[in-house]
Amino acid sequence: MDIVEWVILGIMQGFLEWLPVSSSGQISVYLSTVAGVSAAEAVKAAFFLHLGTAAAGALIVRDYLVSAIKSFFKGSSPGIELVIATVISAPLGFAIMKYVVPAAAASPSFGVIIGLGLLVTALTVLLPKEGQGRVGLREAVIAGLAQGIAALPGISRSGLTIAAQLWAGVRSDEAVRFSILMGVIATGVAGVYYGVSEGVASNLAAAVGAVSAFLSGLASGWLMIKVARRYTVLKTLVAVAILAEAIALLLPG
Repeated sequence: MDIVEWVILGIMQGFLEWLPVSSSGQISVYLSTVAGVSAAEAVKAAFFLHLGTAAAGALIVRDYLVSAIKSFFKGSSPGIELVIATVISAPLGFAIMKYVVPAAAASPSFGVIIGLGLLVTALTVLLPKEGQGRVGLREAVIAGLAQGIAALPGISRSGLTIAAQLWAGVRSDEAVRFSILMGVIATGVAGVYYGVSEGVASNLAAAVGAVSAFLSGLASGWLMIKVARRYTVLKTLVAVAILAEAIALLLPG
């Protein structure tokens, strides 16, 4: 892929990362069906671009991130909850990325697999109701499990982690903020893993794509936080769009 294609992919990744639509799934579908890139290479590219959005997320919630780091050393919230969620999600997510994702990418039914993942994403976005609580130990465990599972193709990390927290009774703006905070670590590690182990980072065009993902990720994250209070309307619109795409991918031909 040339530098223009990487920039376009970066913009897509950044804009979609914090929305409950599975940015990696969308990019994988685009590359494998429109750009003619192999499914395996599409997955590598999609995960590498998370480096840009991880940096954007860190900047968006910088005050919350600094607070989490300080509070961890004091043994208080939200640092403890962040560590718990990360410790739970890391081994589960890594195992899925290491074994399940490559197997899915090698399957001739890769598009159908992503379609099923998008279908699950749409349902999880629609089902939960907003609570009024904050993230505690119980909610951190639930969010961590959701983030680990979200490594599956087509499932939105932000969508599933936000939905899981809402189901657990967390207020919508708090759920969005904690999801972004979790994502800074998870997506950053995923980007480094694919960038280093798979050699994507040595590609200058890919690095430029990561920068474009950072810039568009800033805009997307800011938008998501601004509309968090209106999450019920947003999630309905998004879910309908995802359902339509999932059906299109699942239908033969």
